[in-house]
Amino acid sequence: MTEESKPEEAVPVVEEVPEPPSDWVKVDVLCEKHILRMYVGPKHTVKDLVSYVQAKMKETAKADLDCKGLTSTWALAEDKLVFCEDDHIFELDGWAEAQPTKIQFVAFSDNINEWAEEDAIPANEEEEKAKGFTVLEIADYEWGSHK
Repeated sequence: MTEESKPEEAVPVVEEVPEPPSDWVKVDVLCEKHILRMYVGPKHTVKDLVSYVQAKMKETAKADLDCKGLTSTWALAEDKLVFCEDDHIFELDGWAEAQPTKIQFVAFSDNINEWAEEDAIPANEEEEKAKGFTVLEIADYEWGSHK
């Protein structure tokens, strides 16, 4: 077989994963037994995030979710604070202090108290699996009011 008659080798196609905008921050949003691992930007509001989580849950988990509110791990520890819809995510009480660590929000549909129970929120991947959470990695950087 000559060099010219060799069949061409298939070159694997590598799908490029887009990078998030530089001013966006990675967060986990816990919702029922799902964790939406995603990014939020400085112009996103609580209402934006709750609406997006509801839509993603309907699309990916086939779950119609009536989200009653959004809180965080640090707000749960302090009197089970629920954030106001119009608040910007980056301006939430406790946001600056939470920045160096893993940020976890909780979008709750029923009782906020179940999330406030000790060990309700997984601390790492092993706990996520052990507690039966499904992790949804979301690389959508076009959502919310930032457009």
